[in-house]
Amino acid sequence: GMLPEPGKGRLVMANAHSQNVVIMIGKKSYTLKAGQGVEDPKKALNYSVAPGKYDLTIKFPGKAPQTEKLEIATGTTWALFALPTGEYLTNQLYGSAK
Repeated sequence: GMLPEPGKGRLVMANAHSQNVVIMIGKKSYTLKAGQGVEDPKKALNYSVAPGKYDLTIKFPGKAPQTEKLEIATGTTWALFALPTGEYLTNQLYGSAK
């Protein structure tokens, strides 16, 4: 389930923080439970997305929201990891961006 569908990209989100984290993609929000997707990637949030530019906002409890612009190309898989430190990491897991 990590490979993108033909003509699409994929975004995988996991939370290694000790508390729930909210990730907003545009105006839609997703709550990741503490530890979600860390030990079992099948429990991460995993979405097939249209290629394009995405505005992400990551909200950790007690911290100011953090923002990221992410361009997901056709045939690529990107991950967003909420870290235990209250920071986040984005990383391309699969494919090559054009």
